[in-house]
Amino acid sequence: MAADKKDDEKDEAQIMDMDKVQNKESKETEEKEADNEIRENEETKNEKQKKMKIKKKQKEKKK
Repeated sequence: MAADKKDDEKDEAQIMDMDKVQNKESKETEEKEADNEIRENEETKNEKQKKMKIKKKQKEKKK
């Protein structure tokens, strides 16, 4: 009985360790995805600004 209880505790500890690793990996993945989204938003913003500058220059040339 005592051996079974120790095995159960050992198994439970291993499961908890695995959960910690998975949670850490999930958190890292979420952070990477958030960073990518921020970077993509910045790139889109920069592209829009470039297009606006080009349009503005074209309008000035027409005048």
